[in-house]
Amino acid sequence: MIDYWEAIGRLASDKKLADGLEKILPAPGEYPYSPTIRENQVFGGLDIPKHLYDAVQAYLEPVLSQQYLSLTAAGELLWAYSYKEVRNFIGVLNGILSTGAHPKVEAPSASYFIALGLLVNDKGFREKVRDGHADSIKRLRNLKPGHLENLMSVIKNPTFESSVKSDIDFFWMKGCQSTLIVSKDYIFTPGIKALPGALASKAAGAAGYK
Repeated sequence: MIDYWEAIGRLASDKKLADGLEKILPAPGEYPYSPTIRENQVFGGLDIPKHLYDAVQAYLEPVLSQQYLSLTAAGELLWAYSYKEVRNFIGVLNGILSTGAHPKVEAPSASYFIALGLLVNDKGFREKVRDGHADSIKRLRNLKPGHLENLMSVIKNPTFESSVKSDIDFFWMKGCQSTLIVSKDYIFTPGIKALPGALASKAAGAAGYK
């Protein structure tokens, strides 16, 4: 998910880039949840049109350090940007980074953007870094001098703390792949098996499809 973290970090740091992404996306709103059958078992997921994946990849890949945006990362961005709260938060963070983050960071490296995206998305990791947890701070060892201090000023900013709590922290589900820290009730979604037989039918009916 490093490409996803980097994309979030760059969008949060560049209002023009963030505004441009919104222009190529639909207005906020949920994508339909669509079932699919594999090996006679019911699965489901968000039905996001292919052209939106293509558009997000084409838009962001030129600014990413490796110039790749995986299909998974593109899907996570499309899902995130379907929430008005996420778009609002990116706007808030644009303002904080332009005026309230110190020391100023000149020509940020890819490591800076990746760390910023990670701190935005991973509440557990962010809280450990904010509280000075040595092992967590060590995970940010690739940052250049001054960059950690800049990011600490961001995550300790009262406006950031308020907005990330209301607009981001509610967002990630227990099975999300965008975090670094594993919670005790974390479920690895690709490892979830379809329910067999009658249980699958019951689950399908409860989900609203047959």
